[in-house]
Amino acid sequence: MLAFFMPLLGFLYLGRPGLAVLVFVLQLGLAGIGFTLPGSAIMGMASLVFAVASAVLAYQLASRADRAKAMPQPWYARWYGLIGVVAAMAIVLVSVRMFVVEPFTAPSTSMAPTVAVGANLVVQKWGYGHYSTYGAKLITRAPSVAPERGDVIVFDGPREPSDVFVKRVVGVPGDVVEYRDKHVLINGGDTRGQRREDYLDKDQVKYLQRYRERLGQSEHDIVINPEAAPIYHDQQNGLPPDCVSANGILRCRVPAGAYFVMGDNRDNSMDSRYWGFVHASAIVGKVVAVLPPKP
Repeated sequence: MLAFFMPLLGFLYLGRPGLAVLVFVLQLGLAGIGFTLPGSAIMGMASLVFAVASAVLAYQLASRADRAKAMPQPWYARWYGLIGVVAAMAIVLVSVRMFVVEPFTAPSTSMAPTVAVGANLVVQKWGYGHYSTYGAKLITRAPSVAPERGDVIVFDGPREPSDVFVKRVVGVPGDVVEYRDKHVLINGGDTRGQRREDYLDKDQVKYLQRYRERLGQSEHDIVINPEAAPIYHDQQNGLPPDCVSANGILRCRVPAGAYFVMGDNRDNSMDSRYWGFVHASAIVGKVVAVLPPKP
């Protein structure tokens, strides 16, 4: 049973540390492939076959053991050793997720076409000072790295910190960001480039205009719904601080220690145009890889 559910522990219990490490590495490899190919029926079947094969091999090894000549079990094959191994693995896993990298899932279509809803995101945590995982925050320290224009970041929700938001950094401290006729101007310079092939929004079953945009060193696609209003503010979505709005034009100066963020799906994104800036202390990390969502 141990070998079926946790092959590493099963083979340690049998006193086979070399084999335990081998199956653990193979299991990690399967898990990595499964993360990059989520929802794959083939990967699910492969994981099941691996678990059954581990259990069968463990049973065969146990049945051939000469119990009459059994030697005292090493520490890692005893109950306290197995618990210690599990505890050590848990500490390593939590530490990696909290301080190094952590996986997230894109919660909405606001970052289409760059990030599809449900996509798996690999987020760099180190340097941002936001030490948290599994919804629990340990400590917050001053960040040692600063997001750049064009970076896609994960951050605590502006109104409900337990929510996770994914947006693109448009303006950094000191920038003047202007949103005019669905164009983003940074310090007076238009960021929109050439028009590209239209993008099919499968949720709305309609085509959206796709454009190339350049922010700093980053080039990416954005989509525009020509039928949507450029921007709207009401009692719920009031004017952000440090911003002025007139004749459908929004103009904001980004304060120190804060960032102006937007979704690439410009007419289907609640972002800094509505609730203001993202403070550095709220940034969880930077998205360094986007993997496809479940089919």
